[in-house]
Amino acid sequence: MRSFPEQLTPLPAFQALERFQEFLEQLKTVPPPEPEESRQLKEQWLAQAATLESGSEISLVTRQAQAAGLLCGALDGLRLYVESKEVLDFVAPSSSWKDALAELTEVADQYWRGLDIESLHQQSVYARQENLKTESENLTALAGADASKLRNQLSETFRIAYGMGLLDSARAYLFIKR
Repeated sequence: MRSFPEQLTPLPAFQALERFQEFLEQLKTVPPPEPEESRQLKEQWLAQAATLESGSEISLVTRQAQAAGLLCGALDGLRLYVESKEVLDFVAPSSSWKDALAELTEVADQYWRGLDIESLHQQSVYARQENLKTESENLTALAGADASKLRNQLSETFRIAYGMGLLDSARAYLFIKR
């Protein structure tokens, strides 16, 4: 098992997205990660999010959610698009959290494969805008929020970043010659 301390280090969204693009390029040149790595990361992060009680560090946990979501999306995208295998099932504290990620994975596997590179680019531009807005929206929406709202919003932040990781993996891997 590898660890990904650099990719999991919380950064402001714009810097995290730049780092993510570099990471996708690196993944093209190294042996693929073990499939369990994404599953374990998802389970660890979602379990952590499920236990949050306060939003005292909203910016930090938002950045953690974005970093973990991007990384898991990239690893699962690599599995779907390069290895042509299914994403491993995982345990989540909430069935709605798990269902949301499963829906994204299904879209990535069934819909995005049929798009041309320009359409994937347009989808990515939109996902990037959503990802960049998340941190500032969380700072406003989660100040003083109860634990349930905090947890759900952070799982949504993770989901948005996860989708972007899958989408950018499609852009990176579907159109390379093997």
